[in-house]
Amino acid sequence: MKSSKFVLSPLYLSLLAAISAPSFAEQELDKIEITATGKTSTEVAQPVTVLAGEELDRQRADNIGETLALQPGIHNNSYGMAVGRPVIRGLGGSRVKMLQDGIDTLDASSISPDHAVNAHTHGAKQIEILRGPATLLYGSGAFGGVVNVVDDRIPHDETHGNEGLLGTDSEIRLQYDTVNNGKTIGLKNEGEANNFHWHLDASAYKSDEYELPDLEEHEDHEEGETEEEHEEHAATDELANSDVEKKQSFTLGGSYDFGSGHVGIAVSRMESEFGLPGHVHAEEHHDEEHEGETEEEHEEHEEGEGA
Repeated sequence: MKSSKFVLSPLYLSLLAAISAPSFAEQELDKIEITATGKTSTEVAQPVTVLAGEELDRQRADNIGETLALQPGIHNNSYGMAVGRPVIRGLGGSRVKMLQDGIDTLDASSISPDHAVNAHTHGAKQIEILRGPATLLYGSGAFGGVVNVVDDRIPHDETHGNEGLLGTDSEIRLQYDTVNNGKTIGLKNEGEANNFHWHLDASAYKSDEYELPDLEEHEDHEEGETEEEHEEHAATDELANSDVEKKQSFTLGGSYDFGSGHVGIAVSRMESEFGLPGHVHAEEHHDEEHEGETEEEHEEHEEGEGA
């Protein structure tokens, strides 16, 4: 019986290992970060922007449109300092629903943009902007977005059984606008005592007409403008009818906490008187034309116009 013996030399083994060993190229892969939202499917479908804290204090203005004008996708449909309604992704008017603590503001700004929005910005704790399909929860007409101004006018604390005065929170806000000498003062006071909570905020605003740059250097006449009208317009350094005579708001609310819930009530009032730039009533023109006329001349002129 023959037996054979096969011996591999070390050189042969090293050559075999070099040939059979796979070659690896060093490659750096992009990092992928996965973050869990911790939200329900309903919450994920609701793109919400919340303006609060110091950011709200920096951007707070006398109308809701200017307050939100720096937010992405939002601009202000303005008729001066007293009037400003947000336009979201190019949609405005009745397509953007305005709420105050979840309740419709019930003003005429949705059908007429020269009306002020009945929302108190100086007493607001936060402003919520809701976009996307979740806006349909507030009605089929709110597909442009929903803006909710939260001021907790009916305060509520989940802590029950409070005894004595637990504390108050007061705030005074002063603001001055150089372009129109606008002066704003806002007051807010909140507190609780013996299970009773209260909220008080008030604000007042007044301004002159907007200052304009020197228009004398513009020599081009507007279409249909006479020489006298052009000279009068060039000499004007203020935007006519852009002043705010007064804009005042007041809110008072309270609630009482008991073992199984709470009950509360709030009263608010907003009063404003302002001009609209570029808008002059026909009656004002009529009065200016007949200024200086006697009663007989005025009646004679009216009879001539009626004929």
